[in-house]
Amino acid sequence: MNHDGEGPCLDATRMLQEPRLPRPKHLAPYGANHPGVLSTTATVGLDASHSTGARRVAIIEDDEELTLLLRYNLEFVGYGVECMADGGTALLRLLQSPPDIVVLDWGLPGLSGIELLRQLRRHAFCDGLPVLMLTARTAPEDRHYALMLGADAYLTKPFAIRDLIGTLDKLLHER
Repeated sequence: MNHDGEGPCLDATRMLQEPRLPRPKHLAPYGANHPGVLSTTATVGLDASHSTGARRVAIIEDDEELTLLLRYNLEFVGYGVECMADGGTALLRLLQSPPDIVVLDWGLPGLSGIELLRQLRRHAFCDGLPVLMLTARTAPEDRHYALMLGADAYLTKPFAIRDLIGTLDKLLHER
């Protein structure tokens, strides 16, 4: 809950520190259907007619608790979400079925997020895919490098969920 007691928690750091992170019942653990992929079958708080027209976001993040937080909050505001935990799995999935937008961590196992970004920009049908880098790397040169390689936005951890959602909405509106 947010500080007013309504809606999803908007402070990622605070929610991750709470001892009992709410877990929507429809979420399966990593590896349920495919190695490194979370279940993508339901939308929290929305009826089926709402979820069919939802913008699709791919979350590529290896921290399971952060992935859960992102998924919960993005589904709450109406996004359809698919989650992947490693760069290799993500590259295959994104090339097969690109979402509307990607949230990408830099430090992934296997293929790094920055290398995944580089690979995506080499494929013509993924070249215009909006990518938001969400990373713990705070150095200005890291931000510059990611933007130079084609990231559309760059947020550092810790972050406020409302900033992430606002950035996603803006990038999709510009598209």
